[in-house]
Formats: sequence, C-alpha cells, structure tokens
Amino acid sequence: MSRIGEHEGWASTAAAIARRMRLALATSLATLRRCVAMSAAPKTKVVVLAGPTAVGKSAAALELCRSLGGEIVSADSVQLYRGLDIGANKPSAAERAAVRHHLVDAGDPAAPWSAGEWCRAAVAAVDDVAARGGVPVVVGGTMMYARWLVRGAPDAPPASAASAAAAAALLAPHEAAGDWAGAVAAVAAEGETFAARAAALSANDWYRLARAVEIELDGGAGGRPPRAPPLGAYDVRCAFLAPGDRAALFHGIDARCDAMLARGLLGEVAALRAAGRLPETSTAARAIGYRQALDYLVCRRDDAGDGALGAGARRDAYVDFCRKFRTASRNYAAEQMKWYRRDGDFAVVPAGDGAALAALVAGDRADYEARRAGDGAARDSLAADKKVMKTFASRPCAAAADPAALASHLAAADAAVAVLRAAGGRGDGARDDDTVRLAALKRQKRGGEAA
Repeated sequence: MSRIGEHEGWASTAAAIARRMRLALATSLATLRRCVAMSAAPKTKVVVLAGPTAVGKSAAALELCRSLGGEIVSADSVQLYRGLDIGANKPSAAERAAVRHHLVDAGDPAAPWSAGEWCRAAVAAVDDVAARGGVPVVVGGTMMYARWLVRGAPDAPPASAASAAAAAALLAPHEAAGDWAGAVAAVAAEGETFAARAAALSANDWYRLARAVEIELDGGAGGRPPRAPPLGAYDVRCAFLAPGDRAALFHGIDARCDAMLARGLLGEVAALRAAGRLPETSTAARAIGYRQALDYLVCRRDDAGDGALGAGARRDAYVDFCRKFRTASRNYAAEQMKWYRRDGDFAVVPAGDGAALAALVAGDRADYEARRAGDGAARDSLAADKKVMKTFASRPCAAAADPAALASHLAAADAAVAVLRAAGGRGDGARDDDTVRLAALKRQKRGGEAA
C-alpha cells in the first residue's frame, strides 16, 4: 500500500472511531438526562390514614378519594374476611360503588392471613392503583398493618419447631383461662428481654405474645432492624385523625356497638360459627365484637335452663354482654391513640378537618415533613385524659333503655342461640369449639371469684 493509501485508511478508521465516540457520548448524555428527569419527577403519593375506632377514618378516606381520584386499600384485619360484615363495619355497597376498595372480602375467616401476607397484598394493591394513575389511600385501624406497610416488617425468621412448642406450652394454660396478666407474668419470668417484649403488647394479643416468646427463644432475631419500607418508591403521607373530644368519641363508640347489635351481629356470629367459619384458632374469633358475642352465645347455648330464665335474668345477661362489647371497643380506641402518640411517622390531624388533611396531602414533601415534625402539641393531646377516663359514664344501651328495643334484641339473641344449638350435632367442629370456649370462660370466672 502506498503512503497515500495508508494515510487514507488511517483517516477512515479515525473518522469511524470518532463517530462511535460521538454516538456513545450522545447516548450517555441522553441516559443521564433521563435519570435526572426521573429523579426530579415527583413520586406518586400514597396516603396512609389511621385513627381510633369511630373517629371518621372511612368518611375522610372516601372524601380524599373523591377529590384526588383515589382508591381505598383497607388496612383492617377484620374487613379482610368474607362474611364478617356487621362486626367489621364494612363499607356499604354504595360506598364501594362510588370508590373502589381493595382487600375487603379478600379471604375466609377460617383461613386467617398473617400480617406479612396482608402487607404483600397491600403493596400489590398500591402498585396497581398507582400504575393506573390513581392515588392509593390506605385506611384502617389495625396498627400492626400500618406500621409494617410504612416501616417494613421486622426481620425475624420463622420460629423453630422447638421454640414454637415451648411458647405454646408456656402460654396455653393462660390463654385457655383468658388470663392475660398471668401470661405476661409468666413470660416476664423468663428474663428482662422477654418482659420488655410482653410489656409492649396490647392486652389479649396472644398471637404476638407467642411470637415474642418464640423470637427470644430463638436468640432474639426479631431485634434486628426492620427491612426496607415496602413503599419506599412512593411519597408516603401518613396522618392520624385525632378526636377533639374524648368523651364524645367514647359515646360514639357505644352508639356504634348498639347499632351493630341492632343490625344483627349476634345472628352473623352464630351463622359463621355454625358453618365452621369462625373457629377458635381464627383471628376473627378474637376480634372485638366477635369475641364478646361468642362468649355470650356459648354461655346461653350451654345453659340447660336458659329457656326458663326470667325476663330479668335474660335482660341482665344481655346488658352485661353489651357492656363488655362497648368497654372493649373503647379500650381499643385508647390503645390506638397511645400507639400513634409514640409513632412519629404519622402527622396528627384533627378529626373532621378535611381542609387540614387535604393540605397535608397536597403540599410538597418539605411542607409535609415540617408539618409532621411540628405537631408535638397535637401528639401530646393523644395522651390519656385521666379526668375523662375517670368521669366518663356510658349512656344505657338500647336494650336497657327501651322496652321495645329490649324485646327486639332478646328475640334476635334467642334466634342466634337456636342456630348454635341446631349446629351442635353436625360434626363440623363448631360444637367442639364452643365447648373449649365455655371451659375457658368457666375457668376465668372461677379465677375471678377466687381473687
């Protein structure tokens, strides 16, 4: 090759290399611009709405969805199950038609979900809503569900067979007797770390008490930092609706309990139990409302002389059941406020203040963080009001105040008891479950009398 030809060859090669370099540089710049644009683009917002029972969470969530084009993801461990309608206070057909709801009627109470299963399903629902351009609004009163969704599940491995057996042996006698205080004392006797875990739990949370024992027996693995928050790709706005008047909230809870009974809660519970869909092992059988209803119905069903009870005795038994249902519901609301007072991830918003809630969601991230960090006084207001707690007096339940209502309520109770009695010989396990519950109630009563 001549020198001229050699030079032309080198020039051609250099030009090709230059073209490749320019193309690579242009591609890199385009990629960089896309990355910058993606990082600068606002994340999709997700609203997580919590609050005590009967404070108005559902109404606030529906209003948000209507204004934002959102959909509701339920964080309620009872609304999750089919058939648990009245006691779960599920959204009405009209509300579901107006705003799409996710994780309502998603499972059967005889096959309970774990918190981890719910969390995975909730993330999938959030992703689905966001992918279709909607705003996911997560709403519900189950505290553990909200915490796991916002912060991530604790990184605790499944229990070993040995620790599960040991935890069951330690707690079974106390759970059968309904002796929560005794169970906590037994766990605390195992050591300081056991005691600390037990003290952090809500009363009668037997599942988590067993898990606490299992985790400690397996070396305290649950003390590791939680996993990455499942909603890390989103702009998550958390709000806790705080009641302005604690006494008014408690009266509202009482009224809601009365309304559930008037709508047929006892009949719902009896039908589920008779069909084997509310076994003792289910989480639903321990849920507030269902637990008290089962206790009342099982005692009535097993009382050989029940049909001969005088009107006064039948009335007293029913009113006592109403009182226990109301009290458990109010206590749970107090636990919810105590829980979220400690949870700085949730901004405290006055219940019923739709404008404040809308502003919390509409503002930019910096505004939200400043609002959340500056709500110390509102958070302190969630502390128990000792004066209210001491002076609060429930108004008489419907059955105690109105003879016509009493007759209607007692007729519904009699019909529910009849359903349980008719199911006694069907061999579906309902009778055995009732026998287990009755034995536990009798042990609990004897323990109370001895004390």
